[in-house]
Parts: sequence; C-alpha cells; structure tokens
Amino acid sequence: MKMISLPKLFVVGLSASLHEAELSLHRADSLDELKKYYTSEKVNQIIGAIDSLNRILRNKSPQDKLSNPPTILMKIFSCIVAYIAWFVFAASILPKSTISKACFALTEFLRILQENDNVYEQKKNDFRIILDQSLQEIIVYLPCSSLKTSIRNVNHLNQAYHLTGLKDIDAVAGEYWYEIQD
Repeated sequence: MKMISLPKLFVVGLSASLHEAELSLHRADSLDELKKYYTSEKVNQIIGAIDSLNRILRNKSPQDKLSNPPTILMKIFSCIVAYIAWFVFAASILPKSTISKACFALTEFLRILQENDNVYEQKKNDFRIILDQSLQEIIVYLPCSSLKTSIRNVNHLNQAYHLTGLKDIDAVAGEYWYEIQD
C-alpha cells in the first residue's frame, strides 16, 4: 500500500471541506440554494485542493498499480505509522488510494454545482455517500479526537441555529490550507 506524506493543515482542511460539502448537500433544499452557499471563495478553495491533490498524485510514481490489496495487518501498521508521523514529523501520511478518493469526491462535488436540478435530485444521495466515505477514510489516520471534533463542527448550509461552536474551515485549518508548497 503506497503511502504519501501531506502537511497536517492540508489534511485537516481537506477533511473539513469534505464534511462541509456532505452536510451542505444533505441539507440543501435545492441546487440553487447549494450554488448560492458555495460562493466563489469556497469553490476556489475546493479547486485549489483538487489542484494540490492532482499535483501530488501526478508526482508520485505509479509503481503500486499491480500491488495486492491491503490486508488488515497492513492497514493497522499504516495507521500506526501515520500517528507517529503526525507527532514526530508534523505531517500526515495517507494511502495513495485515500488521496485519490478524496480528489475524486471533491471533483464530483464541483460537477454537482454545474448540473441541472434533475441530475442533482437523482444523484444527490450517491454523491453524499462518496463524500462521507472519503472523509471516513481520512479520519482514521488522524490521531487527535479534538481535531476530529473540530472537523465535524464546520459551518454548513442550513445548519441548526441551536448548534454552537461551529467554525469556518479557515478557522479550523488556516486561511490557505489548500495550498501545498513544493
């Protein structure tokens, strides 16, 4: 299983962005409402994250295309390595397949914002599942429960007014979380 190192704040921002998209998609009454919520600034963050992920995936060698699927032992070992890297090297180490899935999920979400209402209603739940699965695969590699709570408490469309402590993605991960310097 090929592992790739990413900056901590990028992984936090990516996770929060996936969660915000999933919640907003779930709570949107219409596609127009979702489009209004996703201002050009939010869309630019998603585009920046997709560009960074594509650049990372493109720069890594494709040697693992014929590798065997990961076993339970390999997954446990990779989680241990990711936890150590988080605290020692200030980085997050994720499987290449998880990064690819996150890139695909965000790309599909941007595609939703360009669809018409009929396509949106037909595929809404499928897209929500893709976004949530991608998030859950990343969350496993984050060691801090307080960080996971921060990711799950992001602002989203049509959030309940009684919820307190919800933050914008920039407050959780930093203003330019989506930019990875080479």
